[in-house]
Amino acid sequence: GKAFTVLNAQLAAFKAGEAKDATVMTRLALGYSDEELEALARHFSEIEP
Repeated sequence: GKAFTVLNAQLAAFKAGEAKDATVMTRLALGYSDEELEALARHFSEIEP
């Protein structure tokens, strides 16, 4: 998968409304705390492609 730092930055950008061409993810990310988004990034970064 992608590196944790990349995923975490992408999720933070969604939440901040700074991600380009984002529609649904921006709205979804608002429902998670920063800690929850970090946990999601860590989980997905550990999945083997």
